[in-house]
Amino acid sequence: MKTEISHVKLDNGQEIRIVEEGREGSSVFVRPLGDKEIDTGETVKFEPEEEHLVSTRPVYYATLHTTGE
Repeated sequence: MKTEISHVKLDNGQEIRIVEEGREGSSVFVRPLGDKEIDTGETVKFEPEEEHLVSTRPVYYATLHTTGE
């Protein structure tokens, strides 16, 4: 089942926008959207059964939205 993610919550309670930084094997690397970057609204898509997210910053939790694809 394809899953999309666009925001994560840091351990201090701050919610931030994330973007995909790259992929390697079954790892999907995500990072915070930079202050000077334009938010295109794209989500990070991944298959939870086959891939895992690797954040470049510690997070408290991530809200996932799944699709039937």
